[in-house]
Amino acid sequence: DRGPTICQSGRCFCPEGFCASANGTCIRGHIGEDIGTHAIRFLNAHSKDKPYLGLGLNEGFFGTSERHIPARVASKEGKGALWKMTLSPIGFTRFESVAYPEHVLTIYNNRRRRTS
Repeated sequence: DRGPTICQSGRCFCPEGFCASANGTCIRGHIGEDIGTHAIRFLNAHSKDKPYLGLGLNEGFFGTSERHIPARVASKEGKGALWKMTLSPIGFTRFESVAYPEHVLTIYNNRRRRTS
């Protein structure tokens, strides 16, 4: 159960006065603290010419899609900070794209375990 939600076009949001917990449940008064907008730069980036975390188009074998995904970028692209950050009441940090509001960074752990 995700609590009270408002779903439109295949996306669900918490109603006003509610905020999602780390497991996606809408909780009343679970409001985070805005900690500003920031650029995320890797100190030891794999691609030295692209040290910042930003968004790029998904370029695959069949062409480029309209979907933006996390990508390495050369600089802050002249736009200043790329991520609006919010600290949740229980210590998690939310990264929301400045260029694409309501699009948040999601980390998906798909570690495959080897079997004998």
